[in-house]
Amino acid sequence: MGFADLPLEIIYIITDFLEFDSDISALSRTTRNLHVLLDTCLYKNNVNRYNGCALEWAARHGRVSVARKLLEAGAPLLGTYPEESPPITLAAAEGHEAVVKFFLEWGHRLNGGQIWWPKGQNQNLTT
Repeated sequence: MGFADLPLEIIYIITDFLEFDSDISALSRTTRNLHVLLDTCLYKNNVNRYNGCALEWAARHGRVSVARKLLEAGAPLLGTYPEESPPITLAAAEGHEAVVKFFLEWGHRLNGGQIWWPKGQNQNLTT
């Protein structure tokens, strides 16, 4: 029996013990099936343990797909560290128009805030 043949619950438990994103990423790249299973775990781990700091990396490197997965996993749209530039500013400074557009579509406002209900969250208003 190979590692990939273990029940999903066991694989997820093992993944919970991996602290670093690089370890989860390395494990997920061993087989296609593990990549499909663990890709979401990788982004959730970054959000839960590091407050989504990979969002800044995605902004600096023009990686819309990574930014999307991090925001879907719950990363803060305005970034991890309030004293540093928000991700949209980092993307703009590096000339990554697609990432800037994505952040605006997701709900980032140019005044440094975000709309009342970021995309992907409940947008129903009750009166």
